[in-house]
Amino acid sequence: MPPGWQAVRDAGAPLVLAAPREPGQAHRFRPNMVAVVERPPPAVTDVAAYTAASIASMAQLLTGLHVIAIDVVTLGEHDGRRVLCGHRDGVYAIATEHWWTIAAGVATALTASCQVEDYLDLSPVFENIAAGMVPAAQVPGVQTGAGAGAHAGPQAGAGAGE
Repeated sequence: MPPGWQAVRDAGAPLVLAAPREPGQAHRFRPNMVAVVERPPPAVTDVAAYTAASIASMAQLLTGLHVIAIDVVTLGEHDGRRVLCGHRDGVYAIATEHWWTIAAGVATALTASCQVEDYLDLSPVFENIAAGMVPAAQVPGVQTGAGAGAHAGPQAGAGAGE
C-alpha cells in the first residue's frame, strides 16, 4: 500500500484504499482505489463482453463519461483490460482507470479515481497497485455449488470518495 494510504470500509467492495487527506485539501475529491469481485451474468462470458457491459453501465450512471483508452492487458496470466475514462462528479472532473479480468467465471475489477489535475502524479501509484492485482477465484461471501448466488453484473466504478 502506498505510504499514507489507508483501507476504508465499504460494504459494497472487498477492498477500498484512500489517499491521505492533505492539509487544506478537505474540499477536494479524495483519490481512491476500489476492488470489486463478482460473478457476471451468464451472457457476459469473456472480458470483451464484460468491458462492453461495464462501459454501457458507466455511461448510464456517470455524468459526461468519456472513454479515453481501452488497452488489452494481462492480469495474473488472464486476458484483461485497462480502461481510462473521465467523467463529472458534481464540481469535480474525475479521471478513472479501470483494470478487469474474468477467471473461472469470476470478474475481478480494480478502479482508481482522482481529480483529472492529479492524474499524472497519481497514475504511477495506480499502476503500481494494479501490477499486484491477482484475479479472485471466487466471489467473497458467496458459496460455490448448489444454491450459490450471483451478483447482478459489472459495477460502474468508484464513488466520490470522502
